[in-house]
Amino acid sequence: MRLTPAVDVGGWITEADRRRRGSVSVDGSTSMIGGSAGLLGVLWLIGIGQGRVYWLPLGVLYGIVVTVVIGSRATDPGRGLIWGLGTGVLAWVLSVGTFLSLSSLLGFVELTTVDTHVPTLIRILLGLGAPVGLAVGLWQTRRTDGPLEPIDPVRALFAGGIAGVVGGWGFSIWMADVGMFPLVAELVGTTSPGLGRLVHFLIAVFIGVTFGLLFQRDARGHGSSMTWGLAYGLFWWLLGGLTLFPFFLGSTVTWTGAAVSGQLGSFVGHAVYGILLGVLYSIVDRTWLTLFYESDPLNRSVTAPGITVLQRTGWGLLASLVGGLIFGGIMWTTGDLVAVAELVGQPSPTVGFLVHIAISAIIGVTYGQLYCYESWTVGSGVAWGFLYGLIWWFVGALTLFPALLGAPLAWSGTAMAAAFPSLIGHLAYGGATGGVFYLLERRQRKWGRLHPRFTDRERDRRRTAGTPAPAAWLFILGLGMFVLVVVL
Repeated sequence: MRLTPAVDVGGWITEADRRRRGSVSVDGSTSMIGGSAGLLGVLWLIGIGQGRVYWLPLGVLYGIVVTVVIGSRATDPGRGLIWGLGTGVLAWVLSVGTFLSLSSLLGFVELTTVDTHVPTLIRILLGLGAPVGLAVGLWQTRRTDGPLEPIDPVRALFAGGIAGVVGGWGFSIWMADVGMFPLVAELVGTTSPGLGRLVHFLIAVFIGVTFGLLFQRDARGHGSSMTWGLAYGLFWWLLGGLTLFPFFLGSTVTWTGAAVSGQLGSFVGHAVYGILLGVLYSIVDRTWLTLFYESDPLNRSVTAPGITVLQRTGWGLLASLVGGLIFGGIMWTTGDLVAVAELVGQPSPTVGFLVHIAISAIIGVTYGQLYCYESWTVGSGVAWGFLYGLIWWFVGALTLFPALLGAPLAWSGTAMAAAFPSLIGHLAYGGATGGVFYLLERRQRKWGRLHPRFTDRERDRRRTAGTPAPAAWLFILGLGMFVLVVVL
């Protein structure tokens, strides 16, 4: 396998990875596609009552500028969507967000007025970022230099359908508790809870299959697939929960801070659905590949699978000790260790700390198995860790922790506000764990370079710079933190 230099990663990229990413330039036709998508996006906003006619030139300009920025990397619709959403968050931060921050520092406006700018962020994401990214990605697929790794629709249908059902089941638990199924059934002209449940699962399967079709190339491991699933789930919260659902019910589409506050339960539900969708898709898809594709005995690893699992387990444990100690210090100051100790029936902060360290070790081990080969720098390791911390805040603090204590799911504004200090701890834990894990993993990679065949294989398995991962980080962390800060 031939290796070619790549300045952007400070090293080398294999030809297989180059084919997976693709390479394409941006020309006038691509800019026209982006500008047209921006125009159509604004027209769609006008159609649902969230746009103005005089925004049309702005939509064209936005589409052209974003196409120039992301066009060479948006080599398929899935990548285009992620890059479009990530740059949408960045555009809001650089425009409205920067203005609000400076105005607040100068005393011109109060930070509490930021919730009035929630519609602006959603308009940028749904009316500009998503359509421009999808259109450019679809157009660039035809122009990519060299063959892209083909999308297998059967794999997407099978793995995405199964993962969509499981993710829909997780979401349905909360929907049943709050009585959402009769409202969902109104989409088909009835109020039957049973029919509403069926409609819900059909939608969940549709989202799962489209997830497979869009992200089959980039969901390379369990961790990255889970991250892509979380991003796709949050995207469907914006498009489905906040927009299409009230529109098809004949209600006014409202994107204000108050409306978002009323959809916090749905926000967490879509996040949990996306997490389950991503990890289940990866498991089923990997099983499919193992059974039907990967039978070449020449593609063996430098170490046996058992040794590799043990190495990742050890690295995850060591990394989790650093993150666990940081998170434990935060929990000690907030008094949350007593609540953790109640999991074993001992309301003692010392016992709570020991339980916390044990849980941190388990989460660290799973991080090692999920996110191996995903980081290419310390910074990327920290970013993946931040995302993993956010995932465990959704899954652990808001879902499993109250369930184990016999309490309702913490998917309400009040419960999420109470758990906000825990979010900071989860992010600190994840960032430290991800950074330390990368440093430990890097030592092993240096040893693997001793033999050219091992070098080729290890570098082919590793994610490099230039993938949509930074855009996924920006969209998930940016949207998640913005929503929480505004509505809590």
